[in-house]
Amino acid sequence: MTAAATPPRRLAWFTDRPIGVKIGAVIALLIVVIAATSVLSISRMRDMRSVQEEIYTENLKPLNSLAAVQRAVAAYRSRVLQYPVYSVADRPEILSEAQEKLADLQAASDEYSPYVVDQEAVDTFEASFAQLVELNETRMVPAADAGDLATFGLLYKDTAAQIISDFSQAMEDEGLAQAEVAATRNAAAAADVDSAVRTLVVSALVGVLVAGGLAYLVVRRVLTTVRSVQTSMEAMAAGDLTRTPQVRDLDEIGRMAASLAAAQESLRSVLA
Repeated sequence: MTAAATPPRRLAWFTDRPIGVKIGAVIALLIVVIAATSVLSISRMRDMRSVQEEIYTENLKPLNSLAAVQRAVAAYRSRVLQYPVYSVADRPEILSEAQEKLADLQAASDEYSPYVVDQEAVDTFEASFAQLVELNETRMVPAADAGDLATFGLLYKDTAAQIISDFSQAMEDEGLAQAEVAATRNAAAAADVDSAVRTLVVSALVGVLVAGGLAYLVVRRVLTTVRSVQTSMEAMAAGDLTRTPQVRDLDEIGRMAASLAAAQESLRSVLA
């Protein structure tokens, strides 16, 4: 007579549990994986929301403030150029509008001041623009009021144009500096998103692999015992009582295999 081989019992703490418990453990593990992945996804989405708000605060808001400064500058320049072509009666209104644009510029500059990147460029802009305001108020406006449009044109061409070029270049430098900062922050945000996606994918794959491995272990051990019982019963049907089933676990199928082995032993004893 041949005895059934005794398999290793390294996972007896799990394999000896009832089949329902094993299946429940696999399902529970899958639920945990899904729940953990969902929680991680929600957490990452909240992080992305924070990054979005940070991009708005640190990128879009400064650029919007800088655009407000540029609009105020352009509006003041237009008043400077329009002044000589207006009638004497309308010129006070143009001067009033110019002062309003200067106030708008001051407000926009104050709002933008916390976001300055290139302080040297901003200082150059403020100094150059102050020169334009002084030139306009002390020389260009008096020349236009005196009807000396030739002098007004020369002042604008020879002096104001260079001043405008200087502060326009300074504003462009500050805009480029802001764009570089925005590009850096956006690249960091994109890297965070890529990292979040990788984390979610890896965690989901690991969870699925663990659950799949556990399910494979359960099915494999159950099928092995079932095949062993099948082989033993087929041998019994052919009159061979020496093919005892292999008892691997102590679950329902394992106990069935053990009972069959005990029955075979009893039959062998009776026949003997």
